Amino acid sequence: SKANKKKINIISYSRINKKADIRFLKLKKIKKKYEIKVKIYSKICSFKLNNDLKFYIDNILATIAVVSYFTNIKNLKKNIFQNYKIPQGRGNFFKTKFNNSILNIFDESYNSNPLSLNFAINKFNDFKTNSKKFLLLGDMLELGKYSIKLHKDAANIINKSNISKVYVYGNYIKNTFNNIKKQKKGRILKSRNDLKIFFKKEIKDKSYLMIKGSNATGLNLITKQLKLGKINAL
Repeated sequence: SKANKKKINIISYSRINKKADIRFLKLKKIKKKYEIKVKIYSKICSFKLNNDLKFYIDNILATIAVVSYFTNIKNLKKNIFQNYKIPQGRGNFFKTKFNNSILNIFDESYNSNPLSLNFAINKFNDFKTNSKKFLLLGDMLELGKYSIKLHKDAANIINKSNISKVYVYGNYIKNTFNNIKKQKKGRILKSRNDLKIFFKKEIKDKSYLMIKGSNATGLNLITKQLKLGKINAL
């Protein structure tokens, strides 16, 4: 309403609103990659996606909305998203080996807030595998007086997920842990030594682990060590 009053140009995007300027139409799998169809104003365009980007449809729509302001959509190439690599700690995936075991890591350790945590858990939940899924969570910081409530609320989406066990490291995140279903509870990790034991003895070979927490928890630094195979440096 404020933008309209000031006669500011509005570019809208949506998955479902047919009146949006940029609208998602379809996501199709082609071999090991994907193709997304998007209606950009009156023109239907297709873009190739790598496997990592299939969960980021809203981000892609937002990007197209911004780009469409600065360039003619006829100039948009079909492969503009295909080689995009997710930055470290923001949902990138890697495998690491230690103690003769392979661990599959979804690295969400760059930061954490209620919205990004929900998004990350939904993405992890939708990932299909026959192996067990584990979650290592740190505090969501800088939430002010709502911190305890928001950490408690985070348990709701975890309880609905197919995640096997949840481990936590921090103070506020204990409120999440206390509200998780009993069968999903791993344990509260209280020290770096607890973390070392967790990685060495409690995560089984070929399991999948998502790591998420605010930067100040130090989980992002731990993930970097893990990626380098330097788990003993914890």
